[in-house]
Amino acid sequence: AAMFARSPLCLAGLPGSRLRSRAAAGGDLRVGVHVDTEDLLRRILPKADVRCLPRGQKLQSLLSGEVDAVQAYDVMETLRLTHDIGEPPESLQLEGEAFPEVALGYAQVLFAPQEALGDQSHRETLQTFLQATFQGWRQVMKDPAEAAETVVRMQGDCEHWLNEKDFVERSTRLCCEYVKGTESGGELGIIDAATWQKASTWLEGNGPLEKSFDASVWTAGSE
Repeated sequence: AAMFARSPLCLAGLPGSRLRSRAAAGGDLRVGVHVDTEDLLRRILPKADVRCLPRGQKLQSLLSGEVDAVQAYDVMETLRLTHDIGEPPESLQLEGEAFPEVALGYAQVLFAPQEALGDQSHRETLQTFLQATFQGWRQVMKDPAEAAETVVRMQGDCEHWLNEKDFVERSTRLCCEYVKGTESGGELGIIDAATWQKASTWLEGNGPLEKSFDASVWTAGSE
């Protein structure tokens, strides 16, 4: 099952960065990334100067001019940059019109070991967990303000986050738009096999779909 219908991963730069044209050219673009996405960003931007940065220093590196852009989620870091610089940053989605060959597929995907799926009791436990997860998202979409208040009580501050109700509510509403895209047959979290296969092929090459995806675990009407 997937919580987001597509990836919120993007490049974020200061206003006037000309990210799209520079990303196309590639050679003069310094991009700050996390170590766990370095290989992905190098593949998407093969000509760029991709630099691994500590998570706690990424946005400051952009603001100081050390890098021209950073990897970001457009539901979180872009909001923090808007707060810090007083206007929205320039952002560029890492798939779609600017990168038509890229297929990142779903995001915030919930995985389980194949061994667990082969055990009926484990499978039922997973399905119960998924039911609770997406019932929770229904509640969030119904009242994002209340959901934001709950997050504020539980979440601390970090470089790319502000633990303030207005910030959290805006982030929550943006997340909800991604979640809505997973709805099929009245159920949230549904993964389309063709979409999964396309992303898997781009990310890892051709391989049997059944090795990475079991559609029977979470289907329309699972609740």
